[in-house]
Amino acid sequence: MVNLNRLLTRHASGEFAEVQDGKVLREGQTLTCAHCGRVWEVQPGSGRPRGWCWKCHAPTCGAPGCTICLPRAQQIITVEQRLDLWRKMEDWRG
Repeated sequence: MVNLNRLLTRHASGEFAEVQDGKVLREGQTLTCAHCGRVWEVQPGSGRPRGWCWKCHAPTCGAPGCTICLPRAQQIITVEQRLDLWRKMEDWRG
């Protein structure tokens, strides 16, 4: 049986340390939006609206453009395809 609590737990995608003059001022964990690639500091109970994509099974930043599932990798592929098409059109025009 699947443990939903474990499945829904967001695991940090990174860590950071704020250092000044060789001294660590603060440390924390980060998450990365599966749709736009935005990185933010994990602050439980901050009240900031974040989301979870059930298709990607990954966190989202809560930005309006990230409500629709279009993973960052797919966005990059789409841009590359458009560039290839644009180059072919330029070659065709001469």
